[in-house]
Amino acid sequence: MEFIEKELNMVGDVSRFAAASTEELRRRSLGHELKGLLLNYLLPSRQEQEVLEAKKKMEVVDQN
Repeated sequence: MEFIEKELNMVGDVSRFAAASTEELRRRSLGHELKGLLLNYLLPSRQEQEVLEAKKKMEVVDQN
């Protein structure tokens, strides 16, 4: 719940969405889906980068 409040700015009463139109809710949903898609792409890329960096550090340690 903390993630939702912090990252999606949904602090407090979520009843404000009850007054939103269907179009507005669709637009917001699509925006969050696109953010999720981007994060799902970036996460494994970042993890792979961290693994490569760790391997390089291990090679340096092994050489010394």
